[in-house]
Amino acid sequence: MRRPTLLGLIVFAALDACVRTTAVTEPELVTGGEGVLAVGATLRVSGTDVRIGVEQIADSRCPADVTCVRAGEAVVSLRLSGAGADRRDTLRIGGEPRQTSYGAHEIMLVDVRPYPRTTDTERKPSAVLRVERMR
Repeated sequence: MRRPTLLGLIVFAALDACVRTTAVTEPELVTGGEGVLAVGATLRVSGTDVRIGVEQIADSRCPADVTCVRAGEAVVSLRLSGAGADRRDTLRIGGEPRQTSYGAHEIMLVDVRPYPRTTDTERKPSAVLRVERMR
């Protein structure tokens, strides 16, 4: 019977580590609470199968350090799933709609952060969402 060599044990340990997966917990949002989502992020409404994902954020609001004639708007494209048919929806700040219903929940766009500035060239906006249970 052959005894395992040190190299064999190292290779086995490396392959074993490649096969193992770790459970990544999905962020949860408690009904009545607010969640902050960057583009590409998804969260689950606590106690449900409802998932909300942010696909895109387009922010044309007037930068805080500039005087503008028009205020502009922030547009957030959402991906909704888990309460029947999956769908996409668009919410806006500075325009309508600012909220939508999905399943038994009302989803509201509270804010898009950070607020734009002309000096912030590396800005990565996030959507602040609030979820309420419909009555």
